[in-house]
Amino acid sequence: MGAEESTGGLDAVAARMVRQVTMVQPEEPDHLLGWSYGGLVAHALATRLRADGRKVAVLALLDAYPLHEGPEPAGHCDRQREFLTELGVAELLGPERTRTMAAELRYTARLAHAHKPGVFDGDLVLVASRSAAAAHHPGAEWGPYVIGRTVVHEVDCPPARMPHRGPMRTVGPIPAELLSHAAGPDRP
Repeated sequence: MGAEESTGGLDAVAARMVRQVTMVQPEEPDHLLGWSYGGLVAHALATRLRADGRKVAVLALLDAYPLHEGPEPAGHCDRQREFLTELGVAELLGPERTRTMAAELRYTARLAHAHKPGVFDGDLVLVASRSAAAAHHPGAEWGPYVIGRTVVHEVDCPPARMPHRGPMRTVGPIPAELLSHAAGPDRP
């Protein structure tokens, strides 16, 4: 975590990533996908890229939702270790690394809660865990931050399991189809 992130929050993370994206891929359009906190970063990145005049053909988010500005809810910090266990990585990391990773997750949660998303002038595709969708009203939550359409695909898996092999058989084809359409008929 550099000084830039600690002073500028999630917007500073997105600004740094804009530089990286345009350096690695100078040609357009851009295709962005983010899961959870990474979805908030992808949205902020897409908003900045569009402000710079770049075309963003795909913005796909996996179980990512704008959070209400302000401090983290009470008890939220206690869930990071549980999340790492549910994700299946705590036993791989061991106790010390799990504590370090939990601290990183608490840091990103603070950035997410302090972040006020900008408005993206394109379409958003959200892949939502059916259980999270019931609690979040996903299309409506992104409404103030997206000028284009918000298309929601609900899948049957807990949010922490979404990037796992089994659920990815259902989740993966959704962004793959978007990329296929974005490439157009003349591109593979």
